[in-house]
Amino acid sequence: RWEEILATAQLGVFARPGYDWSAVAPNLAPPLARAIAQASADSRLHWVKSTSHPASASEIRRLLAAGEAPPDGWLDPRVLAFATKYDLYR
Repeated sequence: RWEEILATAQLGVFARPGYDWSAVAPNLAPPLARAIAQASADSRLHWVKSTSHPASASEIRRLLAAGEAPPDGWLDPRVLAFATKYDLYR
């Protein structure tokens, strides 16, 4: 029901530095591309430039799967405790 989310919600999209949305958009399924364009035109989709940060979701999952903790500051301690408690990535 992603259509309902894009049609009704205010969304903030954080992109990594150097991310080029215009290079990705042509490869999306046409219904998704149209919905994103409409949400942007209606000022419900907000593109937020972010600063560089070394953390990546892939690296965090890899570390957790290996039984290692990500470096300090990459995850809120409560999130790390939850992921560890429930072996989310093992």
